[in-house]
Amino acid sequence: MAIASAIPETVIQEQSRALGADVVVMGPVARTGLSGVFIGNTAENSINTLECPDLAVKPDGFISPLDQPCGTAET
Repeated sequence: MAIASAIPETVIQEQSRALGADVVVMGPVARTGLSGVFIGNTAENSINTLECPDLAVKPDGFISPLDQPCGTAET
């Protein structure tokens, strides 16, 4: 395990490459913006830069902002 202080997308890409990862698994949490509504901004940005397959897994109890009444989604 490594702890890094940097842009998450950069660290995820670097670590997956350094470890020779066959797949990267992420727990997406939707936060802000249109892309964040679907899988989360860090996951979305990482998917576009990874050289290996990725798997996004929703955590138990995840509620999409699309399923919440207007104005109640967390930001």
